[in-house]
Amino acid sequence: MSFIPGRIISKLFNHGSLRNVGGKVRFSVKNRLSPATLLSVSHVVVDGDDIPLRAINVAVDDASAKPLTAISDETPLDFPLGTLLTFFLDVSPLTAGSHEITVVFTTRPFGELRMAINDPLNTGAAAPGTLPRDAENDYTPEIIAARQAFLRVHSGAKL
Repeated sequence: MSFIPGRIISKLFNHGSLRNVGGKVRFSVKNRLSPATLLSVSHVVVDGDDIPLRAINVAVDDASAKPLTAISDETPLDFPLGTLLTFFLDVSPLTAGSHEITVVFTTRPFGELRMAINDPLNTGAAAPGTLPRDAENDYTPEIIAARQAFLRVHSGAKL
């Protein structure tokens, strides 16, 4: 088993990805370490509440979500470098403000990893005058166009 400092593991979490969407709570994790295989997720805790694993689905990038309970040593989930793993929790919507999230998962080749973070609920409202960002993928043509339009409006420069 590898030892990876908590500061590095916390960078896997996509800060700003915690949202209430379609009656579920969702957040995402991006593989920024190395190609890996997800063997299991043993705990997901939100604000001290252990979320039942049967109430969680996951999706890699834009693939269809699958029940977390379908992932095991026998049926692992490929988690290549740079891919996004989105968690969908069938729980009551979260209130505005910061929330504590802990995820304990087992991967190959890293073994068991524990990620504990605080992240404010993303309500979708951007503060006035801030550069448009996308917590999950900051390089889509749409978000790039939004940033370019923001720069044209606020600087008067032609890009």
